[in-house]
Amino acid sequence: MYTVKIRVPMLFHFANDFLNYAQVGGMTAQTWRGDANDWLNLLVQVVVPIAITIWMLTGQR
Repeated sequence: MYTVKIRVPMLFHFANDFLNYAQVGGMTAQTWRGDANDWLNLLVQVVVPIAITIWMLTGQR
């Protein structure tokens, strides 16, 4: 909605899915071990999209 283009959200969605699939080596269940890789995964897949969403919802148009 913010960019009025569908390509940007599609690219973010693809990158998120691709990185998640590549990181775990395919479709396997993930368990939280609390190591640096888990925290990086949390940052990339949760914190960054939430920050972008908040920025897009509150930014000037």
